[in-house]
Amino acid sequence: MEGSAQGPLRIAEDSDGIRPVYLATLPDGPLLVLEGTSALIWRQAQRDGDLVTNVAQLVHEDPTSIRVEVEHFVEALVARGLLERREG
Repeated sequence: MEGSAQGPLRIAEDSDGIRPVYLATLPDGPLLVLEGTSALIWRQAQRDGDLVTNVAQLVHEDPTSIRVEVEHFVEALVARGLLERREG
């Protein structure tokens, strides 16, 4: 499917301009939708570098002011099996 009569298709964005992330542990896990900063954190967790620093730069915050919240969110995703810690 290439698009509609109105133009090419694209992934919808939320009000922050960040595409939502849809996660589930398969085959039986419930669907979890991450939007806004939650989606941004999940995507940044897939990249190299310091997660908190990367997120802080994108949301224009000081890393020390968001570190605890970001780390708690990541731990919750790890506990639900939606993220895994990288070795090394």
